[in-house]
Amino acid sequence: MIKSAVAIDSLISALSNEDNLSRWKAVVALGSIGNKRAIKPLVTALRDKNRSVRNSAADALSGLDWKPMNKSEQVALLFATQKWDELASRGARVVTPLINALRDDDWEVRWGAAKALGKIGDTRAIHPLLSALKYEDEFTITRSSATTRALVKIDPSWRTSESAKNAVDEFITALSNDNIHYRRKAALVLGVIGDPSAIEPLKVLSSRDSEQNVRNIASHALQMINK
Repeated sequence: MIKSAVAIDSLISALSNEDNLSRWKAVVALGSIGNKRAIKPLVTALRDKNRSVRNSAADALSGLDWKPMNKSEQVALLFATQKWDELASRGARVVTPLINALRDDDWEVRWGAAKALGKIGDTRAIHPLLSALKYEDEFTITRSSATTRALVKIDPSWRTSESAKNAVDEFITALSNDNIHYRRKAALVLGVIGDPSAIEPLKVLSSRDSEQNVRNIASHALQMINK
């Protein structure tokens, strides 16, 4: 088993590697070595951008008998281990980190963060939740996803909220994005929101977009608004 100070220093340095797999391997190795010197960098790794790295850092710290020393570390551990209900119980204090988690690369993290925000019920989450819809697949956007369920829990009338109106402008702008996927998702989200101000831009998209699929989705979004 590798236990030399040089090896530990090398593994700690690897936690800053841009490659997710390299960081994950370093975390696992540090956990296997079991040297207390690894505790501080592993606590930092609880906030890594990658879910697997965060989760493995939590496992490694558990093996080192580490306990959170303050509320910030408690929250970081709950995020790393995806204890969404426990996070939600902390209320408004964790709304900002949960909103940030809506942009995570991992769909399970986005799902859990949306679920927790719905339980907390803070209206600050409405606009970020709407923006997060663009990370969901097109089938989910138009159905009862964790994001839309969270919106209803926060405010049953969220579609007419000021936050929703502000989000409409964001998605109308996205209708002219060069990326076909952005245009399609923006059209669907506008259909879900149902704001009449999106009707004319969607009409233009449904008749003039270069892609048949985008035109079809824009027409479907118009039907959602007009139903």
